[in-house]
Amino acid sequence: MRSSSIRRFALLAAVAIALCGCGGESGLSADGLAQRANAICARYQPIYRKGAAAHTGIAIVRYLDRTLPAADREERELRALRARRNEAAKVQRLLDQVRASKRTLVQLRSATAAHDAAASTKVWRRLAGENRPTTKKARALVWTVCASDPG
Repeated sequence: MRSSSIRRFALLAAVAIALCGCGGESGLSADGLAQRANAICARYQPIYRKGAAAHTGIAIVRYLDRTLPAADREERELRALRARRNEAAKVQRLLDQVRASKRTLVQLRSATAAHDAAASTKVWRRLAGENRPTTKKARALVWTVCASDPG
């Protein structure tokens, strides 16, 4: 009886090890991570394209009202991807920078809605400065779709 319990435990342990990939590094490979991230970004790009060329204050506010919730969902999906240890820090830095840029977009929306041209201009400049390193980090991870301009 005891040996059958041990065999059953050994079998369950072997199945568990095989299923969870224990013994190896867990998480997506760099290529797998890039493929999944690019697929996520590709799903959201059509949302960002519509109205991306907004020129009036009200059009910008409407565009941001529509796209910021989508950006939150996209970020959550990207954060749910599990990178291997050697990529995790780079992914974390990129997504933290994306979150900071989203906060800047909220500030842009507020300044634009308040018809504060000086504040809007200041926030636009800051956003442009934030966008360059974010794009560079995404390209370094081969997240080419995520790094591309949706407009």
